[in-house]
Amino acid sequence: MSRCLVLALLLISATVTAAEDELSLEDALAGFDVSEEGELAVEGALEGFDDEPYPGVDLSIDDVLDGFESDSREEVVDLEEEMEVVTRPWLFGTDEEQGMGIRGHWIAGSSWNIAGESPTSDRLTRLSTKLWLEAESEIGDGWKFHGDGFLRYDFAYEINGRDQYTSGVLDTYESDEEIGELWIRGSLTPDLDLKVGRQIVVWGQSDYLRVNDIINPIDLREPGLVDIETLRRPVGMVKSDYYSGLWRWSALLIPENRSNLSAPCGSEYSLAGVATQSKCDSDAVPSDTPGDGLDDAEYALSAMGRFSGWDLSLYGGRFNYGTAYKDGTGLSAVMRNARINHLGGAVNIAEGSWLWKGEVAVIDGLRYFNTGAAEKSRLDILLGGEYRGITDTTLSFEVLRRHINSYESSLVDGTDYVDENSWQSVFAYSREMYNETLHLKGVLLRNGSSLDDGGYLRLSAAYDLDDNWSATGGGIWYDAAKYPPNWGDNDRLFIEIRRDF
Repeated sequence: MSRCLVLALLLISATVTAAEDELSLEDALAGFDVSEEGELAVEGALEGFDDEPYPGVDLSIDDVLDGFESDSREEVVDLEEEMEVVTRPWLFGTDEEQGMGIRGHWIAGSSWNIAGESPTSDRLTRLSTKLWLEAESEIGDGWKFHGDGFLRYDFAYEINGRDQYTSGVLDTYESDEEIGELWIRGSLTPDLDLKVGRQIVVWGQSDYLRVNDIINPIDLREPGLVDIETLRRPVGMVKSDYYSGLWRWSALLIPENRSNLSAPCGSEYSLAGVATQSKCDSDAVPSDTPGDGLDDAEYALSAMGRFSGWDLSLYGGRFNYGTAYKDGTGLSAVMRNARINHLGGAVNIAEGSWLWKGEVAVIDGLRYFNTGAAEKSRLDILLGGEYRGITDTTLSFEVLRRHINSYESSLVDGTDYVDENSWQSVFAYSREMYNETLHLKGVLLRNGSSLDDGGYLRLSAAYDLDDNWSATGGGIWYDAAKYPPNWGDNDRLFIEIRRDF
């Protein structure tokens, strides 16, 4: 009953919109066809969008302008997975030609360890180059194709001497290549869409901490260096969306199983820290990961409703848990992924310059090394907010509490290292300057109810040199956590040059 009450309170408790410059009626109607009588045509209001947000819904001028205030201009946010509305001005060719659009970027980046006490202090930790390409095309009858992928190579290991690293570190960090998203999408009926292939599906409203955002595994090899939005790994699935009034109902079948990318033994970010090859070999535990196909497939349902000033989402599914647990001891030990049930919800409420966020999730079927065959459940609750009342500035925070039910004190021991209640808090600052050519960002993450169980601070500045070139520089400073792994010796400075084409 208490869980239901918490969920109910979260899903009805807060409120938001972002306020910035004054918006007149002429600004709101700019670019739309308006008749002499002053009526706005639905065709004009929807012109330029690939898909209707809610097919079959009649829109009046009040509907079109819903959410605009006389003294605010809403920020336009690309929510491809949430809204299914995509604009890609970079596509070559017109709609009539249905040409293949290709774009991409090249990045050269470097980082340097400045921790001082680390075995790798005052040393080059990254000198990499990465090429990313994306192709997209209309393929007829309202269907669209998309594909992307990248190649990356890091010269730092050759410069420092490859014999200093374990095979796991070299295999994981030195080079990388991947086929990313690869899908086709179209409409079967005016109310039913289908999307098949590798894709990213985002659940929840949080930007920094994960509660319901569990569909896609993430890259954890260098924690904290970038935001979650760039870390998700696409997975192969069949996704259908049914639109009914203000609601969108989605069903997922996910036959491809991909794991989180974690730091290998010998890495500065691994549980053991910097270690020799012989130690890594002696500590190695084989993995029994779920296979691809229907036998271990994941499946899920979600519903999202968008209303005036707020939206509500509900989620449920059966998944292979992203973090593996150690099953057994000695030579019989193996790393497995528990099969879990996930039930959750999220709410966004806007009012004035504030956007309030709430998420809740109940996860059942969790497994741990120190509790044997016993399965545990966990309740996750997140509250957060964004403030946009300062011109070109966003202030945000998120606070997450995870509670393990039927807790056992042995869970604090290795290899679990889990408290009955664990807390994470994030405070973030971003600002646009000089006509949005300079982008400042700061992210502070702290663990513990008193913010004293470790975390990190990341500061960065990105500058647009012109339409195609940009440069980013900054640093990240880690504070040792309560439990391993200890990232406290991994402070580093970083710089990147990017060319878009």
